[in-house]
Amino acid sequence: RQEDLAHQIKSSLSAAMLSADMIDNDISCAKIQSQLIIEQLERSNHMLNMFLLENKVFSNDKNINFMNASIQNCIKNSIQNVKKYAEEKDIDIILGDSDCILFMDMFWIEEGIETILKNAITYSDVHSTIHIKVYCDDYLHILIQNQGKLDLNTEEIFTRYASSDLSNEHYGIGLNMVKNIIEKHFGKIYVENDQEYVIFHIKIPTTKLERFKL
Repeated sequence: RQEDLAHQIKSSLSAAMLSADMIDNDISCAKIQSQLIIEQLERSNHMLNMFLLENKVFSNDKNINFMNASIQNCIKNSIQNVKKYAEEKDIDIILGDSDCILFMDMFWIEEGIETILKNAITYSDVHSTIHIKVYCDDYLHILIQNQGKLDLNTEEIFTRYASSDLSNEHYGIGLNMVKNIIEKHFGKIYVENDQEYVIFHIKIPTTKLERFKL
């Protein structure tokens, strides 16, 4: 809910104000506390950006621009955008060779896959591998598998503002946004989770998207 988001932003701003008071009382701690202020402001800014981005997905259909495009290219772009995060944990991302031409909005599909990859990197074991597989029939199937485990159950994970770690830029907005993006493409997304692996499954029809009225 919007109240939950407001609470998280208020917490960040309160932390920033506390750091500012500490600088006012003791200038010697200015360098450390100013960095904490920047981090809290960036956290609030990121949280608001995610909230606005998610609402833009389903605010009106004009925000969805369909075209025929390669899913392989979309995924490669998403991988490139998360490369630095993966390198920090020494995580390899391996993408299979299969491709599919889909009538889709490239921007939003890339946003969705990038969000899943960031989530996968966050909860992956260090020095592990994320595997991405694509295959196509009447549906486009995308499987994103990482080694690790989720702290939320598979029913909660796509619920808005559900997160196991609200303190580290995980606000429970991103995966709910992904669900909305996939549903805008008449698809479904779900998660398998055991003690060793987490697998995100995306399933989008390749023959029914003509129902979308541009």
